Amino acid sequence: NEFAKKLQRSPSNASNILAGRRRINDKDAKILDTEYDTGEHYTRILRWARRGHSPSWSQQYVEFERETLIVRTFEALTIPGLLQTPEYARELIRAVGERSGSPGGGTRTPPTTAAPPRRR
Repeated sequence: NEFAKKLQRSPSNASNILAGRRRINDKDAKILDTEYDTGEHYTRILRWARRGHSPSWSQQYVEFERETLIVRTFEALTIPGLLQTPEYARELIRAVGERSGSPGGGTRTPPTTAAPPRRR
């Protein structure tokens, strides 16, 4: 497992981190920041998580987004939302519904357009 090797952890330990059952530490955050060239994103998120919940977190997030120059996403199993066609989105929702056993097999039709975020 590549992720486990990067963090110098066992595959089961790395799996627990990815599943949210185990937390990363400062060393892990620094390794991830270096490996994925995030500009210390993991280190900042870890620091915020340790401080606890902030009522103004959403405003802080909006400010960071406003200042963002590059957005990198990593999608292992799906096409990122902005690149999905309506047909792909419908098929993805159907397939997920079938796997989860939801009534109707996940046949709900997704919206075909999305409104961009409003700027102040």
